[in-house]
Amino acid sequence: MAVVQKVQSRRGGKAKPALKVPSTLESRVLDTSLAYSIRRAQLSTYQDFVDYMEKFDMRPAQFTVLVLIHANPGLRQSAISEALGIQPANFVPLLDKLEQRGLTERRKVDGDRRSSALYLTRKGEMFIEMVEQEHNQMDAKLAARLGTRRTGQRLRLLQEFTAGSGR
Repeated sequence: MAVVQKVQSRRGGKAKPALKVPSTLESRVLDTSLAYSIRRAQLSTYQDFVDYMEKFDMRPAQFTVLVLIHANPGLRQSAISEALGIQPANFVPLLDKLEQRGLTERRKVDGDRRSSALYLTRKGEMFIEMVEQEHNQMDAKLAARLGTRRTGQRLRLLQEFTAGSGR
């Protein structure tokens, strides 16, 4: 049910009734929608990520690529783009930006002139260690919303859910 509140007209005339958004909205089907709930959680955590990583000028896709290269040095760029579901045409500019910042390098793969293996530079290794520390602080803040046990449960369920999607 909407609450009516009087507001002054922009033209300085008489006050006109305006709708005030209620503190709780009836959301019907959304209350039981898994897709909607996951998306709302993603939006909430995405903004936290942006806020934490702003000082590093780091976007989520860039962070993910750096973490994967750090954990898997020498992996072909096609393997990383495929694992993340990023089209090669979109992945190349992402890598270009990381290279321009001096964080990554591409090396030719022996016996395959078309493939490149990805590595972090020394600067990239130091950078990702700093960024991962900040990410861990952010994760701890997010986990505090649910508590350690419930966070672990949700994380396992989300990983299972993602693995079941075939993507």
